[in-house]
Amino acid sequence: QAFWHHHTTASLAMAAICQEFLMFINTDPDVRDSVKQFVATQAPLFDGIQEFSHTHMQLYQEFVTLLDRHVTDFLRLAEVSQHEFEEALVQLPPEASGSAELRVFFKRLDFMEFAQHMHQVARGAACNGL
Repeated sequence: QAFWHHHTTASLAMAAICQEFLMFINTDPDVRDSVKQFVATQAPLFDGIQEFSHTHMQLYQEFVTLLDRHVTDFLRLAEVSQHEFEEALVQLPPEASGSAELRVFFKRLDFMEFAQHMHQVARGAACNGL
């Protein structure tokens, strides 16, 4: 019984970390606005591109750095370790509310996913955020 209680408490704590991070990225104006502004500003550079240049790769790296900065800020504010955060995300069911947003920050989009998303934004087929 003690194991079940510990496991349940740990699962609740993991879910709380995910919910706190979702609240952080959706309510903190610096996070929300910086990601939306980056995507809106840079997406036109991906419109109709068949072959990607060094500039496109640099933009991808800048986006990953931007996401990393926000994750680092959250970990510091929430007093959560990188390991605890990653563990919480691994345990999150794919169908859970907000899981797609969380996985963008955790898993990172690979370059082709990023380029495809930017192309969709440029074409108006996706929102200007994550």
